Amino acid sequence: MSLRHSKEALQTVPDGETNPRVLILGGGISAAIAAQALKNTGLQVTFARIQDISENVYVPYPSRSDDFVKDLAALPGEIEIIDVTQIPVIERTESMFRAVFEDKTESTNDCIFLSPGVALKPVPERLPQGTELFTAQTGVLPSERVAFLLDYAELTAPAVGMSAIRVATDHVRNGGEALICFKHAPVLHVFGETLYQAARKAGVRFVRFGEKLPEIQVSGDKEGRKHFQVATEDVIDSGNEFVWESDRLIVATGPDASSIPGWAQKIIKGDFDGRGYMLSDSIDSSVGRSLQSGVFVVGGATGNLDYIGSTAQAYAAAAEAKAWIENSLLKRNKETLSIDTTCVRCLTCYRVCPHGALSLQVNTSRSRIQPLSSFCVECGICASVCPAAAITLTACPQESINAFINDVSPSDLPKTTFVFGCKRSAAMMAKSMEMPENARFLEVPCAGSVSEHSIWSALAAGAKGVLVVGCHDGNCHSHVGTNLAAARVEQARSIGIFDGNPKIGYFTVAPNEYARFQRLLSEFLQIED
Repeated sequence: MSLRHSKEALQTVPDGETNPRVLILGGGISAAIAAQALKNTGLQVTFARIQDISENVYVPYPSRSDDFVKDLAALPGEIEIIDVTQIPVIERTESMFRAVFEDKTESTNDCIFLSPGVALKPVPERLPQGTELFTAQTGVLPSERVAFLLDYAELTAPAVGMSAIRVATDHVRNGGEALICFKHAPVLHVFGETLYQAARKAGVRFVRFGEKLPEIQVSGDKEGRKHFQVATEDVIDSGNEFVWESDRLIVATGPDASSIPGWAQKIIKGDFDGRGYMLSDSIDSSVGRSLQSGVFVVGGATGNLDYIGSTAQAYAAAAEAKAWIENSLLKRNKETLSIDTTCVRCLTCYRVCPHGALSLQVNTSRSRIQPLSSFCVECGICASVCPAAAITLTACPQESINAFINDVSPSDLPKTTFVFGCKRSAAMMAKSMEMPENARFLEVPCAGSVSEHSIWSALAAGAKGVLVVGCHDGNCHSHVGTNLAAARVEQARSIGIFDGNPKIGYFTVAPNEYARFQRLLSEFLQIED
């Protein structure tokens, strides 16, 4: 198998090291913008481009800007472009991503960008046959009378709705007639109010419906042409009935999460938000970073169809990717965790790791789990779930937790509460406050790193209580850590092996909620008393 490029062949930087390389998988405007943004940061870029990818990026400007978009989406010559019909196979090595292409060539890359594209949600089934779906390519003839239907059954994506308003505005300026039938005008966008006012000034009719959906009737003439009638109660006009006859009915929807291709879903391994789009509802995903270390996602698959939003997202993700690569380079020779010979290869850690930092090394004699230091964020979740206690986290080994517990004299244990706090929230505040005499605080890498073994060890030693303090749901750097900790505490409390008042607790804080942290800590200690 041959290499498309090797580290030795890449352009070198002043210190003699090779420039890191990023592989973009996907296509469309979002991918092209990401390629430019990455190139501008000084990174080498390979773009594995899929030509027939679903492209639904909208430019919600008050006027048409097609040429402007084409210019911005043009790729500079320094970017390596590989047109593919099949996404390469991606594997993690000790420190990089290995991509094997359909022509059997391969490349190594420091991180991966995904821009898989997404289709639009189809025309709602309850609308009559002949209703059209609004797309970036929708056009209308000057002689036509057109109704654009927004927010039917569910809200239209703002960028799609604004683009529909822009098309309607241009249509009226060219001598046609247009109606925008909507429930919520998408005017919160930076150009929203400007576009809305420009459309009204041009003569676009607006009608706003409430909870009751508009009634749509369709009829045909002798020549087979359809005619639509839109009837609704106009909440702008005191609920009076409004009726509009049109030659065409065009409905504007939004991105369809179910259309995200399987290859992209496989790479991010379940990192989706509550609506089904790629990237979870986490503060750490706001810059396009996936929970899977070294993987970034931009464009429509994240639910973002706005050209302005896609551009901002791509440049933010490019800056974040460069910072991530620089940090991963520092960790390549660092042992973040170790796995000893007591490992029974149950693969629990491999399945649970939210960052893809463990690799399964298959061997006919004895397969093994291999830690990947460059991808590890040292959250400790893998060590906390290992049934054989075979994993040691360098930053917070079990021995240090045992020493923390054993440091309290037996006579003081019955009145001592051990508090385990995440380093990204509770620990930041604990450093600047004086803990109560009956509480001992230990900084942990993540609330999810506090194992059931650690909880029971503290209570079995004779401690009065154990309190775990994590980050709010959506703020956890490892996404699942805070919920995992909460579930463990709840399970431990339900067992009820120890007599007396509740001895185990859990709550969440943000690093700036000093008063909340003090109040909840005080309340828990009082409960024990």
